[in-house]
Amino acid sequence: MFNPLETNTNDVQFLLDNAGKDVLINGETTKVLITNPSISEAEERYIHTLSDVSRGDLVELEGEYYLVITESITKRNSKYKALIRHCNYVINIPGETTKTQVGTDVFGLPIYEYIEGESIFVPIIIEKTMFSVSQSSAIRLPNNQMSLILQDNSSNKDMFKINYEYDLYESKWKVINRDFTKNGLLILTCEIV
Repeated sequence: MFNPLETNTNDVQFLLDNAGKDVLINGETTKVLITNPSISEAEERYIHTLSDVSRGDLVELEGEYYLVITESITKRNSKYKALIRHCNYVINIPGETTKTQVGTDVFGLPIYEYIEGESIFVPIIIEKTMFSVSQSSAIRLPNNQMSLILQDNSSNKDMFKINYEYDLYESKWKVINRDFTKNGLLILTCEIV
């Protein structure tokens, strides 16, 4: 039966083909429609697509990184819709240094060369409030703490463990709590060391 209020998937595909943008979602090219929500303190956008997107997906749009911060389990009007928030910082984690013997000196002692591995770059959202999609329920953190929101994946879980220390804003920070209550997102509470 014909429903005049139901959006046809072909209509959405037509919009994607003619007005959509190519973005990378977790490294894979996907055609999406971008719309703007109300202006807020953080840069946020809505993405609309025919393929599902999950909270925690990393979106690269116009050279900038965004994290999907809402669930998008079912289609709405023949498409998936999710809210993305701009990653306002990229942490540079230096690669592991390996020590390789390259020879010996005149006394027979080994000579070593130290080679630094590739750095890992992790796009994150930094906030001075506890993470909340609705601004009315945010809780301010103490001055020596901040919240980091990043993609929940095995690499980030292995790297950002409790007591892990990293450099950020010319200070040393330490992870004091890991929150996994929002599927797809790893929410860290960190304090200055």
